[in-house]
Amino acid sequence: MTDHLCTNILGAVDTLPLFKKAHPGLEKYSQEHLVGLFVKQTYSAHNALSDVKSLQKLCTTVGVSNQQMSEHSCSLNSALDIFRYKKENQQNIATLVELKENKVLSKGLADRIGGSGLCLAHLKLAVQRSKLTGLSNLLCEPFHGKPRVTKNTKIIEKLYNYLKEQ
Repeated sequence: MTDHLCTNILGAVDTLPLFKKAHPGLEKYSQEHLVGLFVKQTYSAHNALSDVKSLQKLCTTVGVSNQQMSEHSCSLNSALDIFRYKKENQQNIATLVELKENKVLSKGLADRIGGSGLCLAHLKLAVQRSKLTGLSNLLCEPFHGKPRVTKNTKIIEKLYNYLKEQ
């Protein structure tokens, strides 16, 4: 259905950063909260049609400009790429739960590993093939002038010592 969507939809607008920029300092930025605050209505949140209609009322009520929409918009293909990236990232991070629970990785480092496209199987394979050097090369691999995940030898050694026992 992606091809059909791409021929009928020009783009997408991310309203969360739009409202954070336009109305800084609010307690919450959930759509349900914003609709209650600005439109003074409640609605059936998480119902697709109600969500869309309420968002339209919200944008009309607060007077979201075309300029604001443009600043927070992207093509549909870009939005789909972001969606796919986030889905893959969540799947990668889910494989690292054991490492977080055993205090081998912090949440932030697990997020960086998952966001780099790596999962637990990749880390184990690097250790299996080339021991500490393989893991270090994988995590330190240059990406846009920075390490893919980290160059911190203490972190890499701690992760290696855990994984070599697996």
